[in-house]
Amino acid sequence: MVNRLVIYIVVTQSIMCTFMAILSKVWQTNHEFDNYVLGPLEYSERQTSIFRFFTYFLLLNTLLPISLQVALEVCKLVQAYYIDNDTLMFSWERHQLVKCQSASIVEDLGQVGYIFSDKTGTLTRNVMEFRYMLVGSEFYGNKQKFEK
Repeated sequence: MVNRLVIYIVVTQSIMCTFMAILSKVWQTNHEFDNYVLGPLEYSERQTSIFRFFTYFLLLNTLLPISLQVALEVCKLVQAYYIDNDTLMFSWERHQLVKCQSASIVEDLGQVGYIFSDKTGTLTRNVMEFRYMLVGSEFYGNKQKFEK
């Protein structure tokens, strides 16, 4: 959701900058403009309009709060740290704590809407065991289990 909002803000900022660059050009053509700071400019109209656009883009850069993005990423990192060190999530079969592979795991966990279980209400485990495989004349697997 935040990424979508950032895209909306950048598009809005670009539209505003284009509009203000056009208004700046209109104002300059209607008014006598003495460029006493920079001196005579030898830029084409295209270069000047690009300079105007990026000037307004820099002036309006506070529309996009970069600190918000950084704060969200730090929060995700801290939450992933707490998930990694949660002793209630210990796996007795593997004898290890959970390992958070992505900082966005908290966002993914927050979107879980339904948990499917069997009619007794317990979660079913889908444990698959490799028994054997026959590829051409090659046999892969445990022959003792196959012979039983």
